[in-house]
Amino acid sequence: MAVDCCADCGVSLGTRMGGAERCVACERNRLTRHYLALLPEADEGEHERLGPLRRKFLASVREQFGRRGKLTEKQFLILGEIYESLR
Repeated sequence: MAVDCCADCGVSLGTRMGGAERCVACERNRLTRHYLALLPEADEGEHERLGPLRRKFLASVREQFGRRGKLTEKQFLILGEIYESLR
Protein backbone atom coordinates (compact mmCIF):
# COMPACT_ATOMS: atom_id res chain seq x y z
CA MET A 1 0.00 0.00 0.00
CA ALA A 2 1.17 3.50 -0.77
CA VAL A 3 0.24 6.97 0.38
CA ASP A 4 -1.32 8.68 -2.60
CA CYS A 5 -1.95 12.34 -3.24
CA CYS A 6 -4.76 14.21 -4.95
CA ALA A 7 -3.98 14.65 -8.64
CA ASP A 8 -5.15 18.28 -8.51
CA CYS A 9 -4.04 19.80 -5.20
CA GLY A 10 -1.54 17.28 -3.86
CA VAL A 11 -3.25 16.72 -0.50
CA SER A 12 -2.67 13.24 0.92
CA LEU A 13 -5.44 10.76 0.21
CA GLY A 14 -4.03 8.48 2.90
CA THR A 15 -3.09 4.86 2.57
CA ARG A 16 -5.34 3.03 0.17
CA MET A 17 -5.46 0.16 -2.26
CA GLY A 18 -6.51 2.21 -5.29
CA GLY A 19 -9.58 4.14 -6.33
CA ALA A 20 -9.99 7.91 -6.10
CA GLU A 21 -7.49 10.17 -7.83
CA ARG A 22 -8.79 13.40 -6.27
CA CYS A 23 -9.72 14.59 -2.81
CA VAL A 24 -13.41 15.32 -2.13
CA ALA A 25 -13.00 19.10 -2.58
CA CYS A 26 -11.19 18.76 -5.92
CA GLU A 27 -13.69 16.19 -7.20
CA ARG A 28 -16.55 18.53 -6.25
CA ASN A 29 -14.85 21.40 -8.11
CA ARG A 30 -14.31 19.16 -11.15
CA LEU A 31 -18.01 18.24 -11.18
CA THR A 32 -19.00 21.89 -10.68
CA ARG A 33 -16.95 22.90 -13.75
CA HIS A 34 -18.57 20.04 -15.69
CA TYR A 35 -22.10 21.04 -14.67
CA LEU A 36 -21.54 24.73 -15.42
CA ALA A 37 -20.03 23.95 -18.83
CA LEU A 38 -23.06 21.88 -19.83
CA LEU A 39 -25.83 23.98 -18.29
CA PRO A 40 -27.30 26.65 -20.56
CA GLU A 41 -26.12 30.24 -20.44
CA ALA A 42 -28.67 33.05 -19.97
CA ASP A 43 -28.81 33.75 -23.71
CA GLU A 44 -29.44 30.14 -24.75
CA GLY A 45 -32.96 28.90 -25.50
CA GLU A 46 -32.75 25.93 -23.15
CA HIS A 47 -32.21 28.41 -20.31
CA GLU A 48 -35.94 29.19 -20.57
CA ARG A 49 -36.72 25.64 -19.37
CA LEU A 50 -35.55 26.75 -15.93
CA GLY A 51 -37.84 28.67 -13.63
CA PRO A 52 -36.93 32.24 -12.66
CA LEU A 53 -35.45 31.23 -9.28
CA ARG A 54 -33.25 28.56 -10.85
CA ARG A 55 -32.10 30.98 -13.57
CA LYS A 56 -31.14 33.52 -10.92
CA PHE A 57 -29.45 30.84 -8.80
CA LEU A 58 -27.47 29.58 -11.80
CA ALA A 59 -26.26 33.08 -12.66
CA SER A 60 -25.24 33.67 -9.05
CA VAL A 61 -23.40 30.34 -8.80
CA ARG A 62 -21.54 30.96 -12.07
CA GLU A 63 -20.37 34.34 -10.76
CA GLN A 64 -19.39 32.98 -7.35
CA PHE A 65 -17.54 29.96 -8.73
CA GLY A 66 -15.68 32.21 -11.15
CA ARG A 67 -14.69 34.54 -8.33
CA ARG A 68 -14.01 32.11 -5.46
CA GLY A 69 -13.43 28.80 -7.26
CA LYS A 70 -15.72 26.85 -4.95
CA LEU A 71 -19.33 26.45 -3.84
CA THR A 72 -20.93 25.47 -0.58
CA GLU A 73 -22.16 21.90 -0.22
CA LYS A 74 -25.78 23.11 -0.49
CA GLN A 75 -25.06 25.12 -3.66
CA PHE A 76 -23.28 22.13 -5.17
CA LEU A 77 -26.25 19.83 -4.43
CA ILE A 78 -28.76 22.28 -5.94
CA LEU A 79 -26.55 22.71 -9.01
CA GLY A 80 -26.53 18.92 -9.41
CA GLU A 81 -30.33 18.85 -9.16
CA ILE A 82 -30.63 21.50 -11.88
CA TYR A 83 -28.18 19.58 -14.08
CA GLU A 84 -30.14 16.34 -13.63
CA SER A 85 -33.47 18.07 -14.33
CA LEU A 86 -32.24 19.18 -17.77
CA ARG A 87 -30.69 15.90 -18.85
